[in-house]
Amino acid sequence: MNGFMPKNSLCPTGLYLCLSLLALGVTISCSGGQGDDPSAAESQESKGGLTGQEPAVSLDHSSWLSARSDDANTGISNSDLDAEIGEDVWTWDAAGRLWQSPVAKDGILYVGDGNLDFYAVRVADGKQLWRSRPRIIKTQDETVAGMGENLAERALPKDLDDHYGYSTPVLDDDQVITISEYGVMTAFALKDGKINWEHDFVDKVMSSPRIKGDKLLVNCTDGNFFAFDKNTGKELWRYWTSQKMLGSSCGFLGPDTAIFPAHDGFLHVVDIRNGQAIQRYELNKVSASTPLIAFGCAYFTTLGGGLRCFDLVDGVERWKQRGNVAGSHSLALSGENVLVHMRNELRAYHGVTGHLTWKTKLVGNGAVAPCVGKKLIYMTCGNANAYGIDPKTGEIKWQAKFGDSSRCQPVLIDGLLIVSNFKGRMTAFK
Repeated sequence: MNGFMPKNSLCPTGLYLCLSLLALGVTISCSGGQGDDPSAAESQESKGGLTGQEPAVSLDHSSWLSARSDDANTGISNSDLDAEIGEDVWTWDAAGRLWQSPVAKDGILYVGDGNLDFYAVRVADGKQLWRSRPRIIKTQDETVAGMGENLAERALPKDLDDHYGYSTPVLDDDQVITISEYGVMTAFALKDGKINWEHDFVDKVMSSPRIKGDKLLVNCTDGNFFAFDKNTGKELWRYWTSQKMLGSSCGFLGPDTAIFPAHDGFLHVVDIRNGQAIQRYELNKVSASTPLIAFGCAYFTTLGGGLRCFDLVDGVERWKQRGNVAGSHSLALSGENVLVHMRNELRAYHGVTGHLTWKTKLVGNGAVAPCVGKKLIYMTCGNANAYGIDPKTGEIKWQAKFGDSSRCQPVLIDGLLIVSNFKGRMTAFK
């Protein structure tokens, strides 16, 4: 069993049926304001703008709806066009630094900054459409005490500089839901940034929310996996993992099944209809990684354990690759390869065999997850380098600077690669 021990097997039949469909390719392909005052959501022009005269692209809009794009966390963009040149098209500046990765749909990006502001920015030209902020404002001390204040006018404390950071928003039909590091979850209306609802967690949140059906699902650092009604923010149930969770966001094995590794050293499979455990697999290692689901397996990183491939059908570890990688890394899928950023290299491992297909040395360290287009793989590094990489060979096709260090994942939308940095600048490359 290679150290993996199944625990609490409650409903294996339904799980294995779901996984069998997954293995056959049914689920994925291999090749989420200031109160209710109408004046609260600020509409203003971008500080940046186009460097040319025409909008960057004109086509049916692509989307990036959640942290890793889809239910299987593949990091694959559905953009019909790639950013093949590496030439900057526009820049836009937020009021605070950008640690949060954006989401996008219908030609609009949504992202929050370290100063507690949340924005809608047009993909084509970088024009800011609205700016809003949550009603509940919390400091780090208040998060520990579980005390938030409904005071939108309150002066912001200095320690809110990383307010929107670790958690990527999630998009629904008419709202975007985002969570601050200090545990304030806010649903903003896509149209104007007005607040639909808010929820105040007792502890911090460092994972990204996900939507499945009518449920909003998120892991909290208090060790609970929560389900909320996505339309009202009402808590439906919580699933206890026994230890804090510092980053792992769930993936989905089907319409009713979520999966995630956790700090308690287990890989959890949960029925999201009722919050009951379907199975737990013992990993013997701490993980804050968001799992990639492909080929009937879950791929993730563990602290001190490298990149691991766990066979969900047979319930055993298929392979693992040791390397200098944190237990919080997110992965991507490119054809038959699983992509992982190990220290200063991007590596492609064959998903079934675990053999190294290629590796490419990058300038700068970081734990940024790759973004996969139809023609290129995209990466950013901590020293402000963005890359376009050949998916078959790992050859760097283009490299460009974007101003300052970053931990935001790159996102390919409508043929533009969107990257952000710690100084609050977002840059679009074509």
